[in-house]
Amino acid sequence: MPRGRTNTSQSGFTLVELMIVLVIASVLLSVAIPGFRDLLERNRLQSAASNLYTSLMLARSEALKRNQPIGVCKGTATTSAASCTTSGTDGAWEGGWVVHLDPNNPTTLDPNDVLATRLALDSGDTIRVVRTSSVSTKINGITYRPDGGSSLDASFILCNEDADTTTRRLITVEFTGRPRLSQTTGSCSP
Repeated sequence: MPRGRTNTSQSGFTLVELMIVLVIASVLLSVAIPGFRDLLERNRLQSAASNLYTSLMLARSEALKRNQPIGVCKGTATTSAASCTTSGTDGAWEGGWVVHLDPNNPTTLDPNDVLATRLALDSGDTIRVVRTSSVSTKINGITYRPDGGSSLDASFILCNEDADTTTRRLITVEFTGRPRLSQTTGSCSP
């Protein structure tokens, strides 16, 4: 190499190469993001179904353990109070639910009677009672007897309006009291 000349090799991307990479990245993202959103919706709905299932199992086990009736009702809960909704028979439980003692008096729950609470579901998620063989209307609560059986049999369906029909979850409670959790394609209409 002659004196005075230096080798100034530069490395990097040209503008054309950078644009090609950006186009490829945007195509890949446009394919991946909807699938990722559906995954998040399915997981969120599965979490809500697991919470309701766990609450029903808690009520059943507490009824057996305490040898007294335990109720699970649709309702509202805050850090200082919880109450059950007894008016209406729309079967809509997305506002939350309460596991409590004294199922004969669910409208005025003593704080010591509350065993567990679940807050409202995310917007767009629904929980509906879709079928009861012993009651012709939608229900606002289930009572577990001291023997672990339930006061009625019911089916809850959890849905998300944004997700496809394969994400729906079904919780079935029979007279024996044991809830079962499964996937379903049933209707979400009240």
